[in-house]
Amino acid sequence: MSTDFIKALDGLVAQAAGDWRVFLRKLGPVHAQWHTEHNGGIATLGFLLFHWELINRFKAVGADGGLGGLNGITAYTETQLANFGAPYDVTDGVSAGDAAALEQFSGDVEAWHNDAHMEIGNAVHHNLMNPRTNVRRHEFWQLHYFINDQLAPALTRYAPGAAEADTIATLEADPAVAPNV
Repeated sequence: MSTDFIKALDGLVAQAAGDWRVFLRKLGPVHAQWHTEHNGGIATLGFLLFHWELINRFKAVGADGGLGGLNGITAYTETQLANFGAPYDVTDGVSAGDAAALEQFSGDVEAWHNDAHMEIGNAVHHNLMNPRTNVRRHEFWQLHYFINDQLAPALTRYAPGAAEADTIATLEADPAVAPNV
């Protein structure tokens, strides 16, 4: 199932025509719209799924190397996050086929992430709370790469033996699960 947000992200990739700067300039309104709908309880794609899709498009247009330089974007480490005042303390109780636990994990990561945005922003002296502009900062991507790194093992436990992209597609196709993960 392709949600409107996935279509919008794919549209941005097409509009960018290989220019990662164009992609980032146009991304802010889509990111802000997702946050508005998500916070209003009407989004069709949950926190972890939306940002997983977002990172895939970010990489597809070459923004990983463009914004991240020669070595690309690297995920924050737990030590870096702790030094920012945002220690990662989310526990993961996801097991095979347990959609409720995966939804709980997504909600817990999202709550931690909201505080991490604030703490990292304070530490680096940039506003990372505005979804229209924070996507232009490499710190935003470092945080979300870290989050994707936490999602990967949860997906493996949820669907043992399945490819990550296949598990994501299955979750996105389920209208009862997609808005909550």
